[in-house]
Amino acid sequence: MTIYTATAFKQPAATATITLMVLHLLWNLAVNTAQAEENIAGTYSKPASATTSAGKAVGASTTIRIGPTVKNRASLSVEIAEPTTRQVCGGSIYGRASVNGHRLTLHKRQFNEVCTLVVEVIDGKASVISEHGCGGYHGVGCSFDTSAIGLLLRLPVSPHGNPP
Repeated sequence: MTIYTATAFKQPAATATITLMVLHLLWNLAVNTAQAEENIAGTYSKPASATTSAGKAVGASTTIRIGPTVKNRASLSVEIAEPTTRQVCGGSIYGRASVNGHRLTLHKRQFNEVCTLVVEVIDGKASVISEHGCGGYHGVGCSFDTSAIGLLLRLPVSPHGNPP
């Protein structure tokens, strides 16, 4: 039986220190990335943009729901609704999106077309920054792209864990 001692490996102290520093940096990077991804989960909403003199809502309302990130993937749903009947507008899309920092990308196939939707979450505000090929999910009168209506604000979470 061979017994190894610390002197048998003869690793210089500088190499061991550098190795520990690299491991520490990698650990911090992994923890910070996981925390950043966890912070994007939530429900974000923007109500209809205006009301008529009769109190009826006009303009599209949009809701984005993002689930917790697990292995760089999160559930994502985007819903848009136009409360007036003058446009064919409204619909939703949902699925598992890839997560890269504060950006989520969803690819969903419908018939022979692939819908690609990119959502960005920064400082508690969400926005659909691009969409391609998603008309079949929301109709011709509107778009999931929220650049025209601005950022969607995160809704507060009730004590039961659900948005109000």
